[in-house]
Amino acid sequence: MTLKENSGFIALTAVIVMMGVVLIFAVSANRSALGELLNTTTEYRSQQSFYRSDACLEEALFRLREDASYNGGTMTFADGSCEITVVPSGALRTITINASYRNEYRSVYAEAVVGAHNITLQTWRENF
Repeated sequence: MTLKENSGFIALTAVIVMMGVVLIFAVSANRSALGELLNTTTEYRSQQSFYRSDACLEEALFRLREDASYNGGTMTFADGSCEITVVPSGALRTITINASYRNEYRSVYAEAVVGAHNITLQTWRENF
């Protein structure tokens, strides 16, 4: 083989090796982006579930303000629901909320004191 024949072979080999390296980087970047997309989707669903649990707690407080004997119920949304449980103990009401959004779940626990014309939230926490 002459030098001219070898230089074409070397150039072709170099191009193939560089294409392989670029392909490896592209596949790696794609897998990383897919992982980030899945994490973002899970985080979004978790936030939506939290917002629903908070909204259901507000609904429970509103209903307790209107009717001190309110004992809970279920609210249904397009992509989930929340279950409200109210346990009375004198003027104190223990409120438990279990909310879901597309298979992501959040639970909230609260205590409120019901007065004659108002309601006072004493404790609020998210259960993990």
